[in-house]
Amino acid sequence: MYETPPPKRPSFLLGLVKKPMMLAIAGGAVVLLLIIFCCCGLWLFGNLNDGSA
Repeated sequence: MYETPPPKRPSFLLGLVKKPMMLAIAGGAVVLLLIIFCCCGLWLFGNLNDGSA
Protein backbone atom coordinates (compact mmCIF):
# COMPACT_ATOMS: atom_id res chain seq x y z
CA MET A 1 0.00 0.00 0.00
CA TYR A 2 2.77 2.45 0.91
CA GLU A 3 5.03 1.38 -1.97
CA THR A 4 2.78 2.92 -4.64
CA PRO A 5 1.73 6.47 -3.73
CA PRO A 6 -1.27 7.96 -5.55
CA PRO A 7 -0.34 9.86 -8.73
CA LYS A 8 -2.07 13.01 -7.53
CA ARG A 9 0.23 13.65 -4.57
CA PRO A 10 3.55 14.15 -6.42
CA SER A 11 2.01 16.45 -9.02
CA PHE A 12 0.19 18.38 -6.27
CA LEU A 13 3.42 18.77 -4.26
CA LEU A 14 5.33 19.75 -7.40
CA GLY A 15 2.66 22.34 -8.16
CA LEU A 16 2.93 23.76 -4.65
CA VAL A 17 6.72 23.92 -4.98
CA LYS A 18 6.77 25.31 -8.51
CA LYS A 19 4.13 28.01 -8.03
CA PRO A 20 5.99 29.97 -5.29
CA MET A 21 9.25 29.58 -7.24
CA MET A 22 7.64 30.93 -10.41
CA LEU A 23 6.06 33.78 -8.44
CA ALA A 24 9.39 34.56 -6.78
CA ILE A 25 11.26 34.46 -10.10
CA ALA A 26 8.62 36.60 -11.82
CA GLY A 27 8.53 39.04 -8.89
CA GLY A 28 12.31 39.30 -8.81
CA ALA A 29 12.46 39.88 -12.57
CA VAL A 30 9.80 42.60 -12.35
CA VAL A 31 11.57 44.29 -9.43
CA LEU A 32 14.91 44.18 -11.27
CA LEU A 33 13.31 45.62 -14.41
CA LEU A 34 11.66 48.39 -12.39
CA ILE A 35 14.94 49.24 -10.65
CA ILE A 36 16.86 49.29 -13.95
CA PHE A 37 14.10 51.35 -15.62
CA CYS A 38 14.05 53.85 -12.73
CA CYS A 39 17.85 54.14 -12.67
CA CYS A 40 18.03 54.63 -16.45
CA GLY A 41 15.16 57.14 -16.32
CA LEU A 42 16.78 59.15 -13.52
CA TRP A 43 20.14 59.02 -15.31
CA LEU A 44 18.62 60.24 -18.61
CA PHE A 45 16.54 62.85 -16.76
CA GLY A 46 19.66 64.11 -14.97
CA ASN A 47 21.64 64.24 -18.22
CA LEU A 48 18.84 66.15 -19.97
CA ASN A 49 18.65 68.61 -17.09
CA ASP A 50 22.43 69.08 -17.09
CA GLY A 51 22.45 69.53 -20.87
CA SER A 52 19.58 72.02 -20.90
CA ALA A 53 20.92 73.92 -17.88
